[in-house]
Amino acid sequence: YENPFTAESLELAEAVAGTAAVALESALRYERERNSHFGSIHRLTQVYDLEKVLHSTLELDDLLRLIPEKVRDILKARGVNLWLFDDGKLLLKGQSGVDPSVALGAMQAAGTGYIGDLAEIGEPALIEPEDGRFELRNRYLSEDQREYAVRSAIVAPLLDNGAEIGLLEAINRADGASFDDDDLFFLVAMGETASSALRNASLVFAERKVEILHALVKVSTEITSTLRLARVLETVV
Repeated sequence: YENPFTAESLELAEAVAGTAAVALESALRYERERNSHFGSIHRLTQVYDLEKVLHSTLELDDLLRLIPEKVRDILKARGVNLWLFDDGKLLLKGQSGVDPSVALGAMQAAGTGYIGDLAEIGEPALIEPEDGRFELRNRYLSEDQREYAVRSAIVAPLLDNGAEIGLLEAINRADGASFDDDDLFFLVAMGETASSALRNASLVFAERKVEILHALVKVSTEITSTLRLARVLETVV
């Protein structure tokens, strides 16, 4: 510039810069909110698709695989665990992703970790990274497994007509951030869908057991009748 800046010019520049900063911050805030809304809508669509997939599946073994797989994909989590009560014991029945801290078939009880403790309460939970309960969960990890340690988790109860049948747990977001309340909200929603699907599959499984039992009784009766007839014929002859 040929002419030096005057005090008035600097004051004007500062005023313009302040106004621009406020406008830019507002624009960025709006963009974040819009992206958040789009993300929520996308997740709602995924939850709806999840409901269709799970309710079209009546095989219990397939559900134990599908539920953690689909939930992990929707939440973008490193791992998802499906815990179910079996004869009063809380067992890990389904797993997707990476979680070396527990293996399929693992059992949890109150006092042995946050999963067992939360099962006693029966309420959703968001566990922050600084929570000391992760130390108990990760205590047996080797040095090579430490990068997969549980650092953030959300847990939702699985309810069937008010009775708790298990827990759905997601660990470690794939982007490295901590889970938030929105993540927990969607996990609870997916837990409700999973509970309903598991109930339907359990009813089908029970019906099949009854049919098999009836078939066995029928076969046993026919065999018994045949043996008696043969015994009568043998006596007569």
